[in-house]
Amino acid sequence: MNKKNKYLKFAFALFIMIFSGVTVSFANESNYEQDINLLNSLSVTDIELESFNADDVVTRTVFADAVASMMQSDFDDYVGTTVGDLSARDKGIMYLSSNGIMSGYGNDEFLPQKNISLQEATTVLLSAMGYSATAQVMGGFPSGYMALANDVDMLDGVKANAE
Repeated sequence: MNKKNKYLKFAFALFIMIFSGVTVSFANESNYEQDINLLNSLSVTDIELESFNADDVVTRTVFADAVASMMQSDFDDYVGTTVGDLSARDKGIMYLSSNGIMSGYGNDEFLPQKNISLQEATTVLLSAMGYSATAQVMGGFPSGYMALANDVDMLDGVKANAE
């Protein structure tokens, strides 16, 4: 696994641990402050510790922005084309969609303010790391992506239960 993929996998684990619509726990309890500072230092997020709430959930647009910023160093300058329910503030979804990494729900509907699910986040990260073809062979979304995530140890130590 190359360096970029390691960062994506690491950031995914931290991101899912800190934000999600599911309960996620790791074998060892985490210090959110340390994790947030690490994500901020990697320019994955710009979370203010004072306003952080571990019970907050992540929208599709927030997650897409984080992944896109990891993939493209000059992502802040990216200008995408708005389609369907996307606006200029959804440029992470536009970027990932234009690169075949994130899909909508059909009819140009991306639901940018919808909370991202563990399956969707896993799919985006595996696609960003170049595993889409393998995941499709294994069954596609969501079962193939989740099986592949387990095979590459992406979800090791992650326990997720819908709330």
